[in-house]
Amino acid sequence: MTLVMAGVCIPLLAALGLKELFNNNTSAQVKIKALKIAAFTTGGIALLFFLIPALAGSFLSSGEKEIPESYRWLTNALISDRKMMLRSDAIRSAFLISASAIALWFMLKEKLKINQALLIVGALVLIDMWPVANRFLNSDNFSTPKAIKKTFMPSIADSKILEDKSEKRVCNLTVSTFNDGTTSYFHHSIGGYHGAKLMRYDELIGNGLTQELNSLISVLQKGVTEEEINKVLSRSNALNMLNTKYIIISPDQYPLLNKNALGNAWLVKKTLVVENADKELAALRTFNPGEEALVDRKFSDALPICDSPATSGDTIYLSEYKPNRLVYKSKTATDRIAVFSEIYYPAGWNAYIDGNPAQYFCADYLLRAMQIPSGEHTIIYSFEPDSYKKGNRVALASSLLLILLLAGVTVNQIIKIRKNV
Repeated sequence: MTLVMAGVCIPLLAALGLKELFNNNTSAQVKIKALKIAAFTTGGIALLFFLIPALAGSFLSSGEKEIPESYRWLTNALISDRKMMLRSDAIRSAFLISASAIALWFMLKEKLKINQALLIVGALVLIDMWPVANRFLNSDNFSTPKAIKKTFMPSIADSKILEDKSEKRVCNLTVSTFNDGTTSYFHHSIGGYHGAKLMRYDELIGNGLTQELNSLISVLQKGVTEEEINKVLSRSNALNMLNTKYIIISPDQYPLLNKNALGNAWLVKKTLVVENADKELAALRTFNPGEEALVDRKFSDALPICDSPATSGDTIYLSEYKPNRLVYKSKTATDRIAVFSEIYYPAGWNAYIDGNPAQYFCADYLLRAMQIPSGEHTIIYSFEPDSYKKGNRVALASSLLLILLLAGVTVNQIIKIRKNV
């Protein structure tokens, strides 16, 4: 962020400096003096770095300084290359400073017009920025859509999972599960990476998912039977709550099918109220998520019933999926508690039962839960943040105002033309 600020402020200062040079309120002698000071100072610093590159530092990062003595040839090569890069840029900077200063000096001596001087300085800026920008972003960094499609070709495991059209999640053990985003190209993944993380999900990774995946990997490495693998998965509460139906253990073979995944939504028989979030997180390892729901005491007001005994024929399922709209169908003989395999996020997500606003609460530390009335119902979760609605209204009002202003200016000009005629 500091570098971004410098990248904005230094060019801004340069523009303000040029503005003063073109200002007629200052004498030519003062301008020439200021130009000499600026040119000799900046150009002198550039030449100093060219002559004595050691002024820039050691040319090694803290990690590189710890490279063993036996690899001294490597550190010497790094230092030599970096000194050469600094000297190359220093002499280049000195040339650009000199050329700019000469062009501005000729302008102040009235041997160049202002427009000519500006064109020269603009060309020098372009000569400066173009090759530097190409060091970091050039044609090699861009790919055609066709090339991207070739890069992401489904593996045998991906193809098998894609045959299943139901909404489910996938865990990929062949990559760094929680630091790699490639799995999400084809599937809804329990992993991936983002710099801004939901804290509760991050805590579930550290206090549940990681341990469960390590246990599964340990069992798989022993080459045990399918029954033993299934036993480990049946105890993996976090994986099952997240509806992790498939686990990729190799891209070249069929994925592991987790028969214990609880689905997109399920009905529980009872709720267990705990004192706080810490106890709720700790209890995730020992409770039965298919039969019970853990609820923090602070949500007890939204929990009118604690027991919801099952009745034959009670069902709930996901009928429509969009990232911002989830539709479920339920059919129960009595009032039941349903848990949804979606992250509890009240800042924008609203719930409706048959079109009427409904209250939902947090269960199992980070999932959504709701009391479902008896009978057949349609439950909808819709992402409708107030900030987005207000922003749209402001944008619409601003656009209309701009259109009206443009229309007013146009009409005014037409009236003036007609009067003149």
